[in-house]
Amino acid sequence: MRSATQRIQNYTDKLIPTRVKEDFETKKPAMLTRFSTATNEITYIQDRVRGILSGETVLPGWHVAKYQAFAMELYRAYKQWRGGTQLITKTAILIYKWKAFGCTQSVLEKIRDEVFAAPPVVP
Repeated sequence: MRSATQRIQNYTDKLIPTRVKEDFETKKPAMLTRFSTATNEITYIQDRVRGILSGETVLPGWHVAKYQAFAMELYRAYKQWRGGTQLITKTAILIYKWKAFGCTQSVLEKIRDEVFAAPPVVP
């Protein structure tokens, strides 16, 4: 194990402004790429959800926000698990949760199927 003096020195070295700037400059292109990719994905999801809701009998206002929040939670789950039984389970839990909040199950499933192309939940 490193001594306390070595750990303090490493911590202090990381706070030197020129080193911080160099680290930031090397990471900046990747950060911008990830940000723009995530922004484009989120915009696509929100547009698709709005399109689905306009074709359904969903009241405007806070109901739309609930469906958007469901889509964002589902997006987070897809980013975390990418597939498999954990994603299927999480999707079923989210549908159950948002149905309890007053959303229509058929609309939630339509968002899942059309926006995320998720496999149907197997009982």
